[in-house]
Amino acid sequence: MKFIILGAGPGLPTLDRNQSCLYINMSERHILADCGEGTAQKLLRHGLDANVIDAILITHYHPDHISGIYMVLQMLYLQQRTKPLKLFLPERQSEFLATLSLFYTFPTRFQFILEVYPVAEVGSHIGGIIPVMNDHLLGYGDHIHRYSLKNMMQAYSLRFEEGDGSLVYTSDLATMESIRPIVLSTHSVIIDALHPNYKQISALQDMSIQRIILTHGISDELAAWLEEANDPRFEPAREDYAYYL
Repeated sequence: MKFIILGAGPGLPTLDRNQSCLYINMSERHILADCGEGTAQKLLRHGLDANVIDAILITHYHPDHISGIYMVLQMLYLQQRTKPLKLFLPERQSEFLATLSLFYTFPTRFQFILEVYPVAEVGSHIGGIIPVMNDHLLGYGDHIHRYSLKNMMQAYSLRFEEGDGSLVYTSDLATMESIRPIVLSTHSVIIDALHPNYKQISALQDMSIQRIILTHGISDELAAWLEEANDPRFEPAREDYAYYL
């Protein structure tokens, strides 16, 4: 398995990082997890545009994880892509499709078939991918209830498995508890280093994980702990670097 972090920045834009996006090459399949701002340019840079990508998985609907999808779809349309594209969304799939028409990006004009499914069902369509709902959006419950909104607070973490190798992409999350089963015994973890309490992340030190990649920014408390712990398994995410399992 090969993976490249195309965007590792936090929700607040920075000058040196793109927004969240991960490329995974497994079993001759080319997959994107999340599609933040700047993804289209990164796909061009790595030669992953046109007919290369097989599927895009969106973990949740925060803008820094999905805002780039519109330019990616427009690019694929203008490149006259012909290969079907699977798009997995966390919730309210039909409402998302309506936004494409709002932006005059009509799927009916694509030369390729856009297949849309719930992220929860990705394992039925692509082997070796395990989605697990996490707790990142649960804090919005009171606001959603107060204003009678349709938001379902669906956010996912993903485990990718190929042969003896496994990778967990936590995306954003509040705590590790909701995804602990898929983190245990994995080779590498790409973890949100900003939102969870640093103790949640430091607990990974006691698991048999060989590589812990810190993405999406980093809290001051975690930075202090990392300096003291001096554990080489923890490393900052490197954009555009090819990792292998």
